[in-house]
Amino acid sequence: MNRYYGKELETYSDKLIVADQEMYPYFRAFLCNLGVADTRCGDLAEAMSKLHSALSKCGTPSLSVISEEFEGLISACRKYGELEDMRTDFTDENGRDYK
Repeated sequence: MNRYYGKELETYSDKLIVADQEMYPYFRAFLCNLGVADTRCGDLAEAMSKLHSALSKCGTPSLSVISEEFEGLISACRKYGELEDMRTDFTDENGRDYK
């Protein structure tokens, strides 16, 4: 099993978690499990949290532009939302998922 700063990752609600009482426990565990250096997981998780928060406040026109110009960004934020139990419904007016 992968480790985060020497501590084994645990499972909670069928998801990997870094059980250290810090922010973004699921996303940090996800990144660590992918092989991202544990020294980068916290900063990347914080950045993704801020992106997710900003995108969550965008309307359809802005999400459409962002989806076209930054391919995969909304999908990455959706994954963050899934892992951290936050918003995942980044859709257009027809209910199609932005990528």
